Amino acid sequence: MGLKTELSEKIIDCYQELLNTGDEADCSLLSQSVKKSFKELLDEGYTPSSNTTNAFLKVMEICTERMFLEESEGTIQLILKAGAINNRNDLVTTILTNLLYWSITLNPEICDSIVKAIADSITDACPYLIVARAYYQILQYYIGLKKFEKCPKYFDKLEAIVRVVNEPRIFYYYYLSYGCYYYARGDLYKAIHNLSRVVRYKDNPPDSNQYYRAHYLLALSYASNMIMDKAIRHIDVLLNEDSGFNREKMLSYKTRMLSQNKEYDKAEEILNELIESNKGNKEIEKKVYADLFMIALMQDDDKKISMYYTLLDDESMVNVAPLFKDYYYLHISALDKIDIEAIMEKFDKSDKAKSPYSRQFLNFLVEYYIKKHDYENAYSYLQKLLAKISERERQYKEAELESYLDLLEKYEEFKTEQMSKRELVSSLEKDKLEKSIIGKSLEFRKVLGDCKIIANAHFSNVLITGETGTGKELIAKLIHYYSNRRSNNFCEINLSAMSPSLIESELFGYKKGAFTGALEDKKGLLEIVNNGTLFLDEISEIPPEIQTKLLKVLEEKNFYPLGSTKPVSSNFRLICATNQNLIHLTKEDKYRLDLYYRISNYEINLPPLRERKSDIPLLVDYFITMYSSKMGAPVFCLTKEQMNRLIGFDYSGNVRELKNLMQRVVISYHNSLSIDRIIDEYINPKEVRSNFETYNLEQIEKEAIIRALNRTMGVQSKAAKLLGISNNAIARKIAKYSLKGLCN
Repeated sequence: MGLKTELSEKIIDCYQELLNTGDEADCSLLSQSVKKSFKELLDEGYTPSSNTTNAFLKVMEICTERMFLEESEGTIQLILKAGAINNRNDLVTTILTNLLYWSITLNPEICDSIVKAIADSITDACPYLIVARAYYQILQYYIGLKKFEKCPKYFDKLEAIVRVVNEPRIFYYYYLSYGCYYYARGDLYKAIHNLSRVVRYKDNPPDSNQYYRAHYLLALSYASNMIMDKAIRHIDVLLNEDSGFNREKMLSYKTRMLSQNKEYDKAEEILNELIESNKGNKEIEKKVYADLFMIALMQDDDKKISMYYTLLDDESMVNVAPLFKDYYYLHISALDKIDIEAIMEKFDKSDKAKSPYSRQFLNFLVEYYIKKHDYENAYSYLQKLLAKISERERQYKEAELESYLDLLEKYEEFKTEQMSKRELVSSLEKDKLEKSIIGKSLEFRKVLGDCKIIANAHFSNVLITGETGTGKELIAKLIHYYSNRRSNNFCEINLSAMSPSLIESELFGYKKGAFTGALEDKKGLLEIVNNGTLFLDEISEIPPEIQTKLLKVLEEKNFYPLGSTKPVSSNFRLICATNQNLIHLTKEDKYRLDLYYRISNYEINLPPLRERKSDIPLLVDYFITMYSSKMGAPVFCLTKEQMNRLIGFDYSGNVRELKNLMQRVVISYHNSLSIDRIIDEYINPKEVRSNFETYNLEQIEKEAIIRALNRTMGVQSKAAKLLGISNNAIARKIAKYSLKGLCN
């Protein structure tokens, strides 16, 4: 027996064995044996007989149908050669179409070669149904890759067949192709129109797998359009028939659709039955708990949210993330009760982070923050979302990306508008500050010059020192508004008389549940002031434990909110103020020396008012104008003698003390009281005359009320108690003498 006969018989025997053993046949072994023998025949220069070639192609067909053919470039070439020898291009097209069907999933690298081979195998002699199925499978390949530009060519070929052949099975592939195409492009109305025609072939579909796939896509399309009754109807087909779809997954989809219909009881009943029927299956339990948690969020039920949230471990949290896209009616108030950022963080660390679910979850987060009008976070997640979409997809998914691109444009407009507003506000604030900072003395001009110098070095921290009342807060604001940080936040906090825990929560913020009373997340000043300026007044009062934490923030430029494991970065400038000598405090071990060096890259010392007496007349005129305007009264001037007396006084409270005195002077003047007496009483309280012979009773009463209000800082009830009269009585007298300007 010759080699040709031996190899031919071996191929035919393998085919017979495949037919005889059926599903129990070792397809992998038989297909390899047949390919090896057929290749050897060709390599030896033999032309295989018609029976041998037919047996070879039949083995290839059966193995591709059972998904047991080891595909490769060599396999494809052997099939094409066999078809050419036996003139069985119809069979070759069928084999290659089968091969493409499962290679899309199992071996995508070879799919382009298969597509080319299919195109080469199709001839005019091929039956239209086989050709239509081949074009459908090629379209599925390109649709799956989002290569939509490749599709029109094959749609044209399908339409050409449909125009000449009135074959229901060909129409089936025609509508199925368009249905899948429009679904992938996001045009759900057209997808529903075409897929609805496909499911009419329920009695005898040419391809049952694709028939049920059409039901599945219809369910998702109707659900996306919020037509839940029809969506549930198609899911029920998949559940009630031998569709091959995962039952647990379809039940999960059904519960989500019921939830969108607000049929929460039915949804929960199905999920509880699913847990009961899969006891001990932890994987299914975790997925079910994720769905139950989402339904609780839909209902905004605090008790259920808390109960199911405690049942979710890290893996369950990962299962929760993709579900947000399927629950359209989630309450913003409910979402605010959970830590979405923590869910995102766990999801990012999971193996699902590179799946389509990642993009869907990011899309949900973008929409969530837009609803909250938090455009900063919406924009941040949109950038992450776009980073996951390839350039090719951007090009061919314009319809889907249009809303994203619109948001980008709107955000840029919003950002530009906000920046313009901030620039305008900061410019107005700067002008207002410059007008309120009064002084032309040499000492004060030096301070203003230092402010402009240090403002440009926006990366340097500043320490402002000076006695109480010298205007440290105003100087801090001036530095901020002179700098290029002026369009961002200026936040301030006075550290005196604050407990360490309160300072920590104000500076660092906290997560919900970090401590008793932390009912929701709160951003700390360090986060709010990102790209802006933080002003810490009375920095000498900062507790030792906070000193250490602040030092670390200044070194690393990030921090952890209370109760969080995720660091927050913040690029801020720190300006501190104190009336203490920090160097002395460091020597007494009351202050960290390294912190002192960190906060005092540049130091500005404000002179006391007694060292800049030439500025007092300017300040007096400014305060008289300010308080007169507030009272709606005309501005007046002090006499030279009165001004000299004010200049000659040493103000231990500095500008703040002078401001307080001038408020009394203005109120007294506009209520026809003696300014000299007010100044005398303030500067030389022991020398004030105590006779009232020139006053009538009403003047004495009026002055008594003014004194009482001044002593009690304008608190009406305390002034009434001091005078020994009722609250109603003092209210009437304040109205009578027009003294409301003295009350807080």
